Amino acid sequence: MLAWLGWGWIAAAMAQNAAPEELIVEGHRLTEAKEALHQELKSRGYNRFLQLGPRRWYLNPKLWKPGVMIHEEGFARVRGRPIMPLSVRYMKRVAFRPSYVEGVFLLQSKGMRRTQKAELVRNLEPHLRAIRDARWAMVQPRREADLQAELARLWFDRLDTHGTYLEDRAQIREALFQRWLATATGEAGGAMRAIIDIFVVDVVQTSNDPFTTEECQDVRARIPSDREPPSWANRHDLQNGQR
Repeated sequence: MLAWLGWGWIAAAMAQNAAPEELIVEGHRLTEAKEALHQELKSRGYNRFLQLGPRRWYLNPKLWKPGVMIHEEGFARVRGRPIMPLSVRYMKRVAFRPSYVEGVFLLQSKGMRRTQKAELVRNLEPHLRAIRDARWAMVQPRREADLQAELARLWFDRLDTHGTYLEDRAQIREALFQRWLATATGEAGGAMRAIIDIFVVDVVQTSNDPFTTEECQDVRARIPSDREPPSWANRHDLQNGQR
């Protein structure tokens, strides 16, 4: 019960300490990240765009270039064009020849489209990540407080995100790891994983139902190659208060 109150107090404090000045700074950071992405696309010939709600479609006058959709949350969709019209003209009837339409089209191979898309995505990703990180920084106190409450609900009340009661502690430990896996990449995901790691070390591994040695081994085997294993999965001696 004391642990629950302690984590609840931390969550409330984090939610209340979001200074307006910090939000202004982070808002400026988001604006700069969006502008940098816009300039990157502009330098590549995408100097026209169409705004549709939270999405912005960038167009390139070179019709064989892939289309780009940027979502305001910092995600992109790049689509290549297999067939593009270069010119179309209407030919009037002459003598005994009927009227007809004449067109010239460009056909691109799958390999060419794949290469264009990969090159564009590779150059846009740093800017997109900067937008996602800036957005995360603006909502970080609230998101962290929400995660604190979610972890406490899962461990102390045995309720998952759907409100389902979990009888088995092994199910709860697996749910904690799945929440760790579900975190995003970049600054936001790293911050959320750090909160989960602290919770597991301070609450789960010091309880009577810590991650077992076998579970820690299984966790390490399922961690994606682009992530570092959490400390509690590498050091099973953290259970029962031993450090």
